[in-house]
Amino acid sequence: MMLKGLAINVDQYYEKVRQSLQDTHTHIRERVLFNITTNIKIPPTDSQNETTRGHSIFGPSDRTSDNVDSAAFLGALLKDGKLCWRGPDNVILWDRPKVDEWLSDIDRSWSDVYCLLHILCLPPRTSEEIIFQWANSRNGRRHLFIINRIMALISNYHKGHQVTGLYKQILRLMPNELGLLIVILLRIVRPIETLVVGKFYTPEPQKPTMKTRYASKMFVTYGQEWKSERLSRLLKAWWKKNMNLPIGVNLHRQFSVGLQRRFRPYNTVDPKHKAAQLALAHGEIAGDLYYAKVEGDSNIPLTRQALFEEISHDWMALFGFKNAAAYRESLWDDEEIFMTGVE
Repeated sequence: MMLKGLAINVDQYYEKVRQSLQDTHTHIRERVLFNITTNIKIPPTDSQNETTRGHSIFGPSDRTSDNVDSAAFLGALLKDGKLCWRGPDNVILWDRPKVDEWLSDIDRSWSDVYCLLHILCLPPRTSEEIIFQWANSRNGRRHLFIINRIMALISNYHKGHQVTGLYKQILRLMPNELGLLIVILLRIVRPIETLVVGKFYTPEPQKPTMKTRYASKMFVTYGQEWKSERLSRLLKAWWKKNMNLPIGVNLHRQFSVGLQRRFRPYNTVDPKHKAAQLALAHGEIAGDLYYAKVEGDSNIPLTRQALFEEISHDWMALFGFKNAAAYRESLWDDEEIFMTGVE
């Protein structure tokens, strides 16, 4: 494909995305979990609760902080001694240089996960992504859900809402292979990450705010929320590293639109045509897909939810995901999962 004078090898692009996912899988296994095994799985169901503070795909907030999965990982870390150990009076002692390395590896993991989300989830605008919450908070509802056993993001596309008073709610499924990595980073890693960031990186007066960020926002590392400029830089760096092309957020969106139109086109009378335009943030024809009555109301009519699910499945199939719900339930499973030779 040609884009603004740039030649893009589409098959190479698909392969690089799949390799990026595998590399992130390996990085989290080796550098974040220290090869400590875990049997955590993606929750099979979701209550869809969008109002109770702290509620997430894992349930109420009291099942998220200090949960059994994270506690088991901390116990294994203490036994292993690579990052921490028990000192006098049973106090946890930390190896500060190794903690610094670990936090850097977590930061890299989230950076890679972000790029994969942007690529594999029908690319949202950065203005949508920067506010993603994995749990409900006093500032708004969560955006991470389980939809028909598949991890999903339901984002707020708000261009023009000052005039219309309406928001567009867009459902974007992700491959559960990527969803498992998010579950591990949020459920197992984040409680311990919060602990060490509070201990080594956060002044006492700022600790409550830092903990609140970690308890709801997706893109937080070193106790700080990410800025939209960072999202743009990360995607541009992914393209340079993997494809050696100077493509940023705007060109990536144009490329994604081109991929969809060429390899997964929909007839203009097909309702999926309008849904794809909205999900990929292009075209004026999608205007009638405004349907959230008030800000924060993400209840998507089932007919439109089904449309978004269908185009998400079509999109993920381009990258080799024949069944988005399937995933390797262990990071220690390196079995091939991709369907190659996708037309």
